Amino acid sequence: MLALMLAACASVPQQAAAPHPEARLYAADADAMADVDAALAGDWDQVEALQTQLDTFGAIVQKGRSLAQSLAALKAACAAQGLCTRDVLPPLVPLDAAAFATLRQDCAVLGLV
Repeated sequence: MLALMLAACASVPQQAAAPHPEARLYAADADAMADVDAALAGDWDQVEALQTQLDTFGAIVQKGRSLAQSLAALKAACAAQGLCTRDVLPPLVPLDAAAFATLRQDCAVLGLV
């Protein structure tokens, strides 16, 4: 999930000395790296829990939105975590204040903000 969010913000960090650099490209924090490690270790219960959280997040971002609106919502979710701003380039339009507040509440339920 964090990988998608960071990619949307165009700030995917890379850790040069990582044991699994291809997997760690998207791991920006210890929690994200723990999830990558769980997959690499075959901890499928943890991986399934992460996938469920990712599916829920995807549903929140896509809820009743077109693809363009979903991209703006993904950017707004990044902004809600302080990773970037809500600004998007045309032809995308940022979420209005009410939609952003709802998105932020939905993300809070997942523990993202």
